[in-house]
Amino acid sequence: MSSTLRKAPALALAAALLAASPAAAHQGRGPGGGRGAGAASSRVVLKARAAVRAVDLAGQRLDDGDSAKAISQLAASRRYLAAAQKTALSKLSGTTGPGSIEVVLNAEDAIAAQVSGLYDGQDGTTVDALTQTLKLALDDRDAAVAAVAALDDTTEADYVDAYSSVSGAITDELDGYAGAISDDTLTTDAKTALTDATTQATATQTAVNARATALGDSSGGQGGNGDGPPRGHGDGGQGGFGPGGGF
Repeated sequence: MSSTLRKAPALALAAALLAASPAAAHQGRGPGGGRGAGAASSRVVLKARAAVRAVDLAGQRLDDGDSAKAISQLAASRRYLAAAQKTALSKLSGTTGPGSIEVVLNAEDAIAAQVSGLYDGQDGTTVDALTQTLKLALDDRDAAVAAVAALDDTTEADYVDAYSSVSGAITDELDGYAGAISDDTLTTDAKTALTDATTQATATQTAVNARATALGDSSGGQGGNGDGPPRGHGDGGQGGFGPGGGF
C-alpha cells in the first residue's frame, strides 16, 4: 500500500505527459533576461513520453505478476529515454534547446520517482532491470546537467527554468527513496540501489542549486535568491509534467 501511494504523484505526472501534444510542448515561458523554456523538439517529447509510459506499463505488469513483460517494458523505457536524451543534447545551442532539455529532465525525474516505488516485493532479474532503469535516468540527468553547465554563461542562463524544475523534483524524489527504504519489502540489492540513488540525487541537487545561484549572482539577482534555484516545481508546477509547465 505504501509504495502505491508513493507512486501516485509520478503516475499523475505521466498521465499529464501522455495527454499533451508535441505541438503544445513548453510554449513561451522564460525567466527575465533569458530565452527560458520555449518549444521543445517534437522528437524529444515523443521519445520522453514513450519512456515514461513504458515504466508505467512495467508497473502494471508487475501488479499483474508478469515480471517478464515488466522487464521488457523497462528495457523499452531505457531505449526511448536514451533516444530522447541524445536528441535533446544535440539541440543545446538551438532555439528548442531549453525546452528539449527540460522535457528530458522531467522524464528522468518521473522515471526515477516511478521506479523507486516498484521495488517493493521484487527480487532477482526484476530488481536488476529496475536498477538499470533507475541508474540510467539518474546518470542521464547528470549528463544533461553537466552539458548545460559547460555552456557559456549567456547561453546557460536560458536554462535556469530547467535547473529550477530538476531541483524541485529531486526534493520529492528523495522523499520517495526514503519512504521505500523505510517501508517496503526490499532485497539487499534493491535497498543498495535506492541508497545509492539517494546519494547521487542529493549530489545532483547540490550541483544544480549552485549553478542556479551562480547564474542569479552574475545577472544581478535575476532568477535566483542566493539560497537555491529561483523557482521550485513542487507537485506538477513550473517545469513539470503537470499544469503550469512541462508537456
